Amino acid sequence: MYNVLVVEDEISERENIRSSSIWSTGEFALVACVADGEDGLRVLNREKIDIVVTDINMPVMDGLELSSRIRLSMPDIKIIILSGFGDFQYARQALSLGVSEYLLKPVTSKDLLEALNKVACKLKDEMLVHQEIMNYRQNVQKERLYQRNVFLENLSFGIWPTENVGNQTEALGLNLDFQTVCCLIVSFYENKILINESEHLVILEIQEIIENALKDQEIISFNSHQREYFIIFRNPQLLLIKSLLKQIQRNISKQRNLSQTSYPSKIALGGVKQSLAGVAESFADARFLLNFQHQIANEELLCMDELMPFLQSTYQYELIMSNEMELIAKTLNFGSQQDIPVIVDSFAGLLQLNNYNLNFFQNICIQITIIINKFLIMIDENSEDILFDQNGWSNNPLPTYWQKWAGDIPEFKQYLTSTLTAVIEIRDKKNRYKYNDVILKAKKYIDQHYQDANISLTGIASFVNINPSYFSSLFSQEMGESFIEYLTGIRIEKAKFLLKTTSMRILDIAFAVGYTDSNYFSKIFKRITNESARNFKNQS
Repeated sequence: MYNVLVVEDEISERENIRSSSIWSTGEFALVACVADGEDGLRVLNREKIDIVVTDINMPVMDGLELSSRIRLSMPDIKIIILSGFGDFQYARQALSLGVSEYLLKPVTSKDLLEALNKVACKLKDEMLVHQEIMNYRQNVQKERLYQRNVFLENLSFGIWPTENVGNQTEALGLNLDFQTVCCLIVSFYENKILINESEHLVILEIQEIIENALKDQEIISFNSHQREYFIIFRNPQLLLIKSLLKQIQRNISKQRNLSQTSYPSKIALGGVKQSLAGVAESFADARFLLNFQHQIANEELLCMDELMPFLQSTYQYELIMSNEMELIAKTLNFGSQQDIPVIVDSFAGLLQLNNYNLNFFQNICIQITIIINKFLIMIDENSEDILFDQNGWSNNPLPTYWQKWAGDIPEFKQYLTSTLTAVIEIRDKKNRYKYNDVILKAKKYIDQHYQDANISLTGIASFVNINPSYFSSLFSQEMGESFIEYLTGIRIEKAKFLLKTTSMRILDIAFAVGYTDSNYFSKIFKRITNESARNFKNQS
């Protein structure tokens, strides 16, 4: 429906228009009928009007003056002029003001309705064009925002175009002209796979708190996805930024208390770096802090400059501990019970010599548990029966004891010693009854398939259903030689037999015993027998 204002000084004409059946069709609504242009302007200032129907000759303010005022301040309104004069000068003036229709009095309802319908069609067309323009602008804005986020996310990983960087940043409205840079990541609901609508609103509230606190800083912010919010500080003052971040944490806590809603967020601030390349370096710092927060400092605000001294010492410590873990794994595979006290004492000694937090100790326990569990699975043993049933520690879940052992290393040593001893006892028992048959089965397979050039340790390990690395060590231990040494010995013995008893060419014999390269076969034969295959054949 279109709202119509009628401005007509002649009472009879005005009443005829007011009483017209046009207003009962439902497409046009008569908002007001007034006698002059000034009254008409007052209506226009307080009502939403789509079409103005106005006489030209009126007291106080005529229709042409009113049309001129409308065109200046309300250009979307359509105007229909009514005139008792057919003078071309009036018509020309009206057209110059952008009047849509020009009707001569007396005006019938039919003429007015026809004019209103023409104007309504114009309004509809203009509305469609306007909507298309708005949709286009929104799509351009969305695409520009998407391209901006893609550019910044790539930049955060050290990826940026080698050409026309300035043109791209200008088109995206980005100012990357800075000497130093510092980057921040805010992570939300890190322990949840999916978030609901109310949780998304919480994220938006936290972002608003952050943006309000940093509004006076030189920042570039963007979202990678719903769970992470990124900020680049241009030419940062680190002490001021850290102060603002602490204020943000207080504001978030205050909002949490007021709304009695969980506000799970972590803020990680990377180090201050140089130039454009420093963006990726600082973001790498922040990602590192978030990925390893449970090992280094389980806080809501993590700052690389504060944690760097701890991280440097921890890195060396972790290298040493990693070597100890590897030694435990080797002991399970190849060691004996006599090796256990030395290994456990060394491991526990390292723990006692270094300060560590509970999260770090728990991570150590998890890694040991994984090493033992993998080995037990490899030898087809139930891991729970062993891991949870040493010296009566089966009443509670194993992680319950990690916290206790963090403050009682001797008890941790006792558990680790008894567990490793139990695992090696089981391994040795299973070896005596199981792996003798496995080795016999593997030997039989090799004896029957030595001529296959594609025979491999991995393939045979799969055939006997054993982990390849464990099969390799077991084969060497039981046979006194490696798999490849045994296979080579079988092939050379078969080759010697064929050289003695047949007239086959050396080339054909090499292929017959599993070698695709006769030259390589000849080298191996000479290394094993101390004479060439040709001499061996001639002597036979």
